[in-house]
Amino acid sequence: MNEKFMRKMMHSLVLLLLMVAGASAQRELGARPTDSGGPLMPEQAAYDVKSYDLALTVNPGDQSIKGTLTTEARIVHPTEWFVLDLDEPLKVESVYTLHRDGKIEPLEFERRGGKIWIAFPLTKQPGETIKVSVNYGGKPRVAPRPPWVGGFIWSKTATGEPWIATACQKDGADLWWPCKDHPSDEPDSMTLRITVPEPLICATNGRLQNVVKNNDGTRTFNWLISVPFNNYSVALNIAPYRTIEGQFKSMTGETVPITFWVLPQDYEKGQQLFPQIAQQLSFFEKYLGPYPFRAEKIGVAQTPHLGMEHSTITAYGANFKNNPYGFDS
Repeated sequence: MNEKFMRKMMHSLVLLLLMVAGASAQRELGARPTDSGGPLMPEQAAYDVKSYDLALTVNPGDQSIKGTLTTEARIVHPTEWFVLDLDEPLKVESVYTLHRDGKIEPLEFERRGGKIWIAFPLTKQPGETIKVSVNYGGKPRVAPRPPWVGGFIWSKTATGEPWIATACQKDGADLWWPCKDHPSDEPDSMTLRITVPEPLICATNGRLQNVVKNNDGTRTFNWLISVPFNNYSVALNIAPYRTIEGQFKSMTGETVPITFWVLPQDYEKGQQLFPQIAQQLSFFEKYLGPYPFRAEKIGVAQTPHLGMEHSTITAYGANFKNNPYGFDS
């Protein structure tokens, strides 16, 4: 990498830090949909999330979602309750626990604002592992000012096809799936099984395991996040994407796959931009250390909003325009 490029990148990095510092002020221009983070309530401090499993169907026609979220957690303090966060526009249909013998036991629950209070029949003790599933659905909150004020973004491509994204870095992942919405608890893994109408493609975090063609005109994209993550960084990107693929040689010697999901009409622009991904990663590795998600991928998805740094699936909405220094920042 030449010295001129690195000077330009350092200039842009400083500008980026200044933009982040001012993000809170920008964000106040839109109404905040929901609270996220803050003090951790005792009922949520009582357990440590190990993994999530989300099976979700996204319906662009009526802008609704429907699915099941299963949480596997380890109890760390005695508790009679299991409390998850879920934005109020979404409705909970049922809750149940999965026993080791395969038995399914329904659980009683109640909604208290943006939280689901789930009652255990008996007090859970430290060391116990539990699995709790929530069936839910509805029309998720539409992002009023993405990416600063979050929710779902239901957009259209130039040819009228669905172009969908999520943005919830300030408001929390509970805008669209039940979770322990607190940055102190980073799960070890997550399975995402996202069903969308054909010919749409779903790009999200982690590694794509397989794609299942269903008999109803839909396909299910099965993804696996295998490294610890923060809930806010889980992001859906759904469109009739085309992919541009390559590889990045990390400073560790490992080869990491790069995938850029772009709209068909912007495919040539995406090809022109694609080399910059590896160039910028080399810059960041030099000054910040190895790319942390080498076991998964380097993913970038074209989005109908400005963009966000979701782990392994960065949202890109800068319209393929280079800055005065000659690269897209």
